[in-house]
Amino acid sequence: MYVQNAKKIMQKDIDYNHSVILDTEFQELNRAVTFGNHNYHCFSFATSNSKKPQIRTVVLRYVNKSNYVIGFHTDKRSKKIEDLNINKNVALLFYDKDRKIQLRMEGRASLETK
Repeated sequence: MYVQNAKKIMQKDIDYNHSVILDTEFQELNRAVTFGNHNYHCFSFATSNSKKPQIRTVVLRYVNKSNYVIGFHTDKRSKKIEDLNINKNVALLFYDKDRKIQLRMEGRASLETK
């Protein structure tokens, strides 16, 4: 599953240039794909069907900074797929407890089967 056009919202007041922050956090996200002990390796993924929101933890598998795509694997029989068939809007939450950085993203999900 991929979340396209994810918007990144920093939740901490940091006096750095936004592009530096963006570069840094995408570097961290790329590290998290490779290293299972990275704080961003597991993140919260939220969907909303027509009745209520749902949130669960998923494992980061893919990051592409050039088109702002975040990817993870899921079972096509899972409840999140049902939710996405109703509403493709999603939210993601990453938290790095060591650096005390929270990344919130919003986007639209697309499914890719293999």
